[in-house]
Amino acid sequence: MTDVVNTGTAANSGNGAPLRQAFTLVNTRLQELLGTLTNGGVWVTATAYTATPTRHWVTNAGTAYVCLVNHTSGTFATDLAAGKWIAADVAQLISDLASTSAVKGAALVGSDDGAGGTLWTTVKGFITRITGANGAGMVGNTPAGSIAATTVQAAINELDSEKIGTGAVTSSGLTQATARVLGRVTASTGAIEELTAAQVAAFIAAASTTAQGAVELATVAEGKTGTDTSRAITSDVLHAAKSYLATLTATTSGTFIDFTSIPAWAKRITVMLNGVSTNGTSPPTIRIGDSGGIESSGYLGTTLSFANASPVGSVSSTTGFDLIPTHASGIVYHGAVTLTLMDAATNLWACSGVVNRSDAGAGGTLGYNKALSATLDRVRLTTNGGTDAFDAGSMNILIE
Repeated sequence: MTDVVNTGTAANSGNGAPLRQAFTLVNTRLQELLGTLTNGGVWVTATAYTATPTRHWVTNAGTAYVCLVNHTSGTFATDLAAGKWIAADVAQLISDLASTSAVKGAALVGSDDGAGGTLWTTVKGFITRITGANGAGMVGNTPAGSIAATTVQAAINELDSEKIGTGAVTSSGLTQATARVLGRVTASTGAIEELTAAQVAAFIAAASTTAQGAVELATVAEGKTGTDTSRAITSDVLHAAKSYLATLTATTSGTFIDFTSIPAWAKRITVMLNGVSTNGTSPPTIRIGDSGGIESSGYLGTTLSFANASPVGSVSSTTGFDLIPTHASGIVYHGAVTLTLMDAATNLWACSGVVNRSDAGAGGTLGYNKALSATLDRVRLTTNGGTDAFDAGSMNILIE
């Protein structure tokens, strides 16, 4: 007798199993099935249920369950979660098979893996194997770069053996808020640690005109000085330093007004006057100087004065760039005088300008030269005699 009822090739084909024979086979198989099950009725606590030699089946909350593990019942939900029961109805079985629970899902599906001579009876067992201690060793790796290992586990081991030793570094010293640069301070065998800014700077060579490297940025003040040979000039510093206006200064007292610390790179200086006057008769004059002081000799040139567009006087001063040939108290000057470097080798400067009066229709024009003994670093407005005091107005200089 076969294990399957022969239903024939088609309805009423006459070539299927006789009805008696078919039901006999069904009864036989049903008896075999019933012989493996014991009806436990409705599930109750504190009851011994068996999975072998026959399985108990019970109902709970309208669902049939088959016992998987010999046990004495406690709480049904706990026993079910522990894998002691499996649902007998199709919907619940599908739910259990799809479960990620450790005692459901893959643990309920049979699998035959004879690797290593051991029979792995469930898919869960196989998954346990590949995710266990030897799991990564069962996954292949294609060697690339400096990694020659052919399995994932071997590749991990290879990377671990080639990593840089951490030495004294601790997790508390490597937080995102503090860790900047890691390295060895001493020999190549020293510990890896977080480097200070000074230690990092010591590893980087200084930049030069022929090599890249570390360089400090110059401030505007350093850019204006123009003597620093180690700091770099940024565009904003260059813009501020290439020409800048000094501080407006009142000319309301004193016998002279000085502008000092003029940078060595200055090639042109414009002296501007606004309502300047004195209390005496000595003509106002501009003098220049270097680190040795203001010079009061060696000036070559002439100053002409005009009144109503007609020349009325002149003076060839050797003690300064006189603004006007003759002067009197109450005369008020406005205008600008430009000093231009003509020869850096001899520190020769040229002077030209026009100064007019606001108290009368008159003014003056001047043109001079003066060679200094060193690089110009100061400009002075004073009077030719040097004793009259300024009593009104203001002045400034523009350095380029």
